[in-house]
Amino acid sequence: MIVLDSSFLIGFYNDRDVHHAKASSLMRDFLDGRWGKGLLLEYVFLEVVAVLLVRTDLATAASVGGILPSPLSAKQSLASQTVRSRRWH
Repeated sequence: MIVLDSSFLIGFYNDRDVHHAKASSLMRDFLDGRWGKGLLLEYVFLEVVAVLLVRTDLATAASVGGILPSPLSAKQSLASQTVRSRRWH
């Protein structure tokens, strides 16, 4: 598992970012499973969307906000798994 960093995600989603090429290469490795699953923390999610809003435009920020898994849905999924596993023990 790897914790996803805001600078990596911002670099990937902003094609004008100085680190876009490197971030794109790393994203391919990540999507190929090189480091396992990614963990997106709530504050990273919020920072990515906010920075993209400032550095790009509303459409890009909204699009990325819709693409990235919501930290809330991840928490709900984890909570559901925990409840199910405890129910059977």
